[in-house]
Amino acid sequence: MISTVLIADDDVALRTAIAEAFEGLGYATQTAANGCEAMRISVVEPADLVITDIFMPVKDGIELILELRQFLHSPKIIAISGGGMTCGKQALDMAKLLGADAIMPKPLNLD
Repeated sequence: MISTVLIADDDVALRTAIAEAFEGLGYATQTAANGCEAMRISVVEPADLVITDIFMPVKDGIELILELRQFLHSPKIIAISGGGMTCGKQALDMAKLLGADAIMPKPLNLD
């Protein structure tokens, strides 16, 4: 069962909304503004589920997925992106090929 969710997205409003949605369902959440922050958190307090944006500064979601997949007990990963019709779709397809368990285009329906 998933009990801890880490949300990595450079959009603070979306990051907060996703965290609040999961908290409302009883999950513990952590947030990060980029892949580097997400990795720092993951090393100290691994999450059961990581939701990561693809396009972020410092370290993007693809890099984060590749690093998380190196963990002995890697989390479930959902990649999200709003990078436009073509670019976003290609990035999500690449994320799936590189280890994301699921992909979702933005805008997200938090229901």
